[in-house]
Order: sequence, then structure tokens, then C-alpha cells
Amino acid sequence: MKKAGFSLIEILIATSILLVIVVMVSMVFQQQSAAFQSGETRVKGQAAVRNSIGMVMRDLALAVDSADYSGLPANSFSGSSLKFLATTGEAGVAPNGDSVDGSVSLQRISYTVSGGIVKRNVQGIKTDGDRLSIYDDHGSDSELNSSVNRLKSMKFSKSSGGSATFPDFVTIVAEYEGADSAFSVRGQSAGKDGRWNTKDDIYVGGKP
Repeated sequence: MKKAGFSLIEILIATSILLVIVVMVSMVFQQQSAAFQSGETRVKGQAAVRNSIGMVMRDLALAVDSADYSGLPANSFSGSSLKFLATTGEAGVAPNGDSVDGSVSLQRISYTVSGGIVKRNVQGIKTDGDRLSIYDDHGSDSELNSSVNRLKSMKFSKSSGGSATFPDFVTIVAEYEGADSAFSVRGQSAGKDGRWNTKDDIYVGGKP
């Protein structure tokens, strides 16, 4: 008895069905992967915002009015930069490690935002008799975030209360740079007749 095999049409139908299933499964995995990557980007961006704002808040909590210290640059709170004097360290220890009798040391702290990177700069203050001055023109720089989790924007503005060099409070508004992205997979089959551009063509994920 002669056994009948599969016809070409049956093979094409089975292949088309298998292709559709494979493409659909691939689309599910791709969408899950895109959702995971989007979530990870969002988490990193939010962490960058929290870290940056947290550092600025801690420094601002120690800010002092520059009007009380002649010879030093005035505090500035505006736009994409902050520049202010702040107490730091321990009583009796200067920023450079030298001993000082009964005083908390001063530093000049600057924050600038450029290209989505928040940079913190610290300059020490030295005492020469009754005169105060900055002993390090360049200071020490540190970046609070990286190019991977750069911020879209970070702005500072001072309250109308207080003085120009020591406002009642400073408002910080920050936004991270992130865009959700999705990926898709497209599959196609010529259908049972094996010819393209006919009614039985099968497309998954959109027609090209």
C-alpha cells in the first residue's frame, strides 16, 4: 500500500502557521525586553535626580550669608548654577586640615549644570589675619551623575524673601532625560499559493 505524503500547499500552510507563531512569540519577548529597559532607564533617571537634589539640599542647609564675610565672592542663586558659602567640617579644623581655634571652617560651594551633567565644585577659604580669601582658585570638582543618566534640566531659583545673598529658601526643579522606546518584529508569508501580492498573503506586525 502506497503512503501519501504532504502536498506543497499543506507544507506552505504549516510553514505559514509556524512563522506566525514564532513571530508572535518574538514580539512578546521584544515588548517585555523594551518594557524592562524602559523601567530600568526610568529608575536610573529618578535616582540621578534624587542624588543630585539631595546633595544640593545638604549643602544648602549649611549655607551662610556671604554679606557677613567681606572679601569673599557673593552668594548667587539663579538659573542653572548655585554659588554660596557654607560651613563644613568640624570646629577647630580648617578645610586644609590646619588647626583653627574654636571655629567651624568655611567653603565656597558651586553647582553648575551643563549637558545634563551636574557638577559640584568646592573651594577652601583661608584666613590671613582678619582677611578671608579663597586659597584654591580651581577647587575640587565632582560629577553627581554620568552621561548614562544625564538630566534633561535642573534649575535653581531663590525666594523673594530674605536678601539677595541669603534668601529664605531656594527652589530646585530637575527632570531626567529619558524616552520610552518600543521594538517590533514583522513577519510575512506568501500564503498557500506561494505568490506575493495576492489575497492570501500573511503579514504579522504590519505590512511593509
